[in-house]
Amino acid sequence: MGGRRSPIDLDVGPGTHFPVPGPCGRFRNQSASSSGSMSASASGSASASSFPFNDFSRNSYKIMPRTDFTFNVNASTTQEIVIAKYVNTLGFASGGLLVRVHSRPSWFSGPTLAVVAQPTFYSEDEPNVQFFTATGETVLSNVVTNLSSVPGLFNTALATPIPAQLRVLLRLAQGGIDGAVSCAISIELYGRSA
Repeated sequence: MGGRRSPIDLDVGPGTHFPVPGPCGRFRNQSASSSGSMSASASGSASASSFPFNDFSRNSYKIMPRTDFTFNVNASTTQEIVIAKYVNTLGFASGGLLVRVHSRPSWFSGPTLAVVAQPTFYSEDEPNVQFFTATGETVLSNVVTNLSSVPGLFNTALATPIPAQLRVLLRLAQGGIDGAVSCAISIELYGRSA
């Protein structure tokens, strides 16, 4: 299999979280000459036992604990950063995406940050080839802007039908001005089995 990982290595299960960059394409730094740069640091962790009801944690995923981001993206560009690949949602009849905005120390007018859940399924071609689709996306738009409430809580239902696996990513639209913006967010995904 060369250096490729099996789907088991990349599977995200209930109560799982990724506090540091890992093999799931978590954080990708983009070249400043092409589309800017991004840095992130996790502060804190969670597990299934941190939820008040253990039954809830069976279909609850801590996609990302509170993480501080600094984005520096060129004007009029959009950057997508994959946070988690292959989140196991097999058997979900319904579910939702929940995002907390913990802080926004610097954010000027123009840039917007969205959190997106996209349908996907493991492919032997990845990571050499990235398959992206906008079909069936669940998008929490304008999670962070210069006018968004902090602290903030955003929640939306997953688009149906829910596929067997989801990819979760951040989508930063920079706007017309170059510059750095920073925020701290956390992401959870939850579902109800059929």
